[in-house]
Amino acid sequence: MMSELFKKQTGKMLILILISVFIISLVVVDGIINKIEKTAQASIVANTIKHEKDMARLKAKHKKDLAKTKMKERSKRWFASIPIIGTAMLFGTGKDEYDEYDEWKKDNPGGTVEGYAKYKADLLIEEP
Repeated sequence: MMSELFKKQTGKMLILILISVFIISLVVVDGIINKIEKTAQASIVANTIKHEKDMARLKAKHKKDLAKTKMKERSKRWFASIPIIGTAMLFGTGKDEYDEYDEWKKDNPGGTVEGYAKYKADLLIEEP
């Protein structure tokens, strides 16, 4: 009888030990999971901060590059305006030349454009 009672008590103790080990393992696993979660959250926060710094740096770089590009385009427009100014001056000079041609034409009614060109060349070649 004592041996039966001992067997029952031992079985109950074994069940209690197994339940206790299970509960303790759950607590340990929960602690490990909490540590992993905190580490992951810290990593996410660090990556977020790094990402924000990178974004700010890239925005500043982009703004600087955009300013450089705008400056280059402005200078291109400025240099492109020089031929336009030169062309306008050429038209002004051309108008003067055409007026001189008209005067020469009045003095030489039978003259041609080639004759006027020869006349101008002779004026350039003559030494004062």
